[in-house]
Amino acid sequence: MLSLVDAYAARYDLTYSQLGRELALEHAVIETYFAFWQYRTASSCTSSIPPNTATDQQLFDAMNAVVGIDSFSDQGLAPYAAYYYQAAAELGWPQPYEKHLGALIHFPDTDTGEVYSPPGIPFEFRPSAMPDIQDWVSSQGQRLMFIYGSYDPWTAAAYVLGNSQDSYLYTVAGGNHGARISQLPAAQQAEAKATLNRWMGIAPLKRAPRFVQSEEPPVFGPHVPPHLREASSQAVRQ
Repeated sequence: MLSLVDAYAARYDLTYSQLGRELALEHAVIETYFAFWQYRTASSCTSSIPPNTATDQQLFDAMNAVVGIDSFSDQGLAPYAAYYYQAAAELGWPQPYEKHLGALIHFPDTDTGEVYSPPGIPFEFRPSAMPDIQDWVSSQGQRLMFIYGSYDPWTAAAYVLGNSQDSYLYTVAGGNHGARISQLPAAQQAEAKATLNRWMGIAPLKRAPRFVQSEEPPVFGPHVPPHLREASSQAVRQ
C-alpha cells in the first residue's frame, strides 16, 4: 500500500515530511470511517465500500475518495495550520477508533491534534477551554443558531442550549457535516429563516410571480411595423 502512496505523491507533487508516509497512511485508514459519516450518507454505503475481494488499488482508491490521502501531506496540512494548532491547544480531537485493529496498528494513539499542529510552535493543552465556552453558551448565550447533521460524528459534541436566550438548535435527519437550513423540514426552514431575518432587522423578501411560458412565444419587435410583426407571428406558429 505504501507504493500506492508514493505513486500518488509523485503524481500530485505531495510530500510527507511532517507526518511521514507511514504515519500518514495509517491515520488515513483510521479516519476513513469518521470521514465517511462526516461527508457521506447511509445511501452511499453500497457504492463507496469495496468488497472483501478488492485489490490494494481498489482499497486505496476507496479510502482516498473518502478521507483523501493528500489531507495528511505537507500541502494538505499547511492551509489548516491554525485549526490544527487550536485543536491541539483548546478544541481537542476525536479519540482514535483503532483498538479493534490490534497489532495491525504500528503507531497507536498518535492520531491526535498535536501530531498535526505546526512543528516548532509550542503549545499547552487547556482542557477547560471548550467547557468554558459551553458554560457561556448555556448561561449567557443569545441569538445563537446551530445546525447539525444526525450522521455527522461531530454532532456527538454538539452544544447544549441550556438557558441561552432566543437561540435555536436544529438537526438535519440523515444529514452530515454539510447540514444546511435548506435541508431542514419546511416548517423548520421557515422558522430558521424568519429568525435570521428578525435578527438582521430585514423584512422577508417578496418573491416575484413565477414566469409561465405561453403556448406561443411572444414576438419582441417594438419598432417593427404591425404588418411585419403579424408576419413574424405567423412564421412562429408555423
